[in-house]
Amino acid sequence: TGCDSNYVSPTCNAVADFISNGQSVCIGNDVLFTNKTLNNPTSFQWYFQGGTPATSTAVNPTVTYNSVGVFNVTLVATNANGTDSITFQNYITVVNPISGQVIPYSEDFESLVFPSNGIVVDNPDTGITWERDTTAVAYEGFGSAKINNLINTNYGQSDALILPTVDLTSFAETPYISFRWAYARSDANYSDELIVLISTDCGVNFTQIFYRTGSAMATGPTQTTPYSPDSNTVWKLCNVSLAGYASSTNAILKIVNVTDGGNNLYIDNINLGANGTTLGVNENDIDAIKIEVYPNPASDQILIEGLENEKVKSISLVDVLGNIVLYKQNIKDTKNISIDLREPVSILSGIYFIQIETEKGQVERKFVKQ
Repeated sequence: TGCDSNYVSPTCNAVADFISNGQSVCIGNDVLFTNKTLNNPTSFQWYFQGGTPATSTAVNPTVTYNSVGVFNVTLVATNANGTDSITFQNYITVVNPISGQVIPYSEDFESLVFPSNGIVVDNPDTGITWERDTTAVAYEGFGSAKINNLINTNYGQSDALILPTVDLTSFAETPYISFRWAYARSDANYSDELIVLISTDCGVNFTQIFYRTGSAMATGPTQTTPYSPDSNTVWKLCNVSLAGYASSTNAILKIVNVTDGGNNLYIDNINLGANGTTLGVNENDIDAIKIEVYPNPASDQILIEGLENEKVKSISLVDVLGNIVLYKQNIKDTKNISIDLREPVSILSGIYFIQIETEKGQVERKFVKQ
């Protein structure tokens, strides 16, 4: 194959095929169909039982399902040599959404059963994935969840801890997701990824609300030996407001690891409900930290005062989606801390949160970049 320069491949008929971004959806939700027809198709005819529209000639149509039931999907594809069709029987299942469990919800991996408390492990490649660990020093207690990226060579693979479906309307205050993580890289030039996703349409579409990689993800030194946290003080805090999703009665949240051959990642003390900055720390100690961030709004630079008596581990600048846009660690001069909003890249205008990690816990302040 590939050696005969005079070879002429035979003409081939179209071979119809497709996939979708979901097969089980809640009533009223959309499904995106992606065409995978082979051999240079020139036209398409779709038939969506129970869907709106019921037919389409688009390459990759989006269809809304407004009725409960189980429905077939048919694709007819044509090229210059002929037509082919494929029907997937009972392909789309549409259900009425059921309210999730009330919050607050918490999981600290102290149970001998793993996964427990309604958590599901998503392991698409059936390879290395999340497991319970009792060797590392957990943030609290004895157990934590761990995934071994050091020996995982399936680079780019995502493995998730899927939390039970929850009713965010059951929480009287602004709901948050919070947890602690510990991680080290095996090489300074690359890193695994830690992501939090949320879905409010029964798992068809997920939105990223938290992302860490590189130095912003690391809590321990770069090392080629297996990383294991040796203290509960090295654990970093993820604390993300779910205010934008507070009206959802069936929210699904995932904590995702994307491997790049880095090192061990640990998760502990997952909480849904209260603001995580007041969980697991002495509230009086946190309240005693009185910091000022000015000017606010700011254009080029912000100053942080009130930390001269604190040991500051890190300072993160986070946007409203939970993405870190600026990160500093090993802060030595805590009396006069200045943050240049133009370096290394200019920060876009908008609302941001300054998260300051101290020995007493995390302090958060909101400011506006003009």
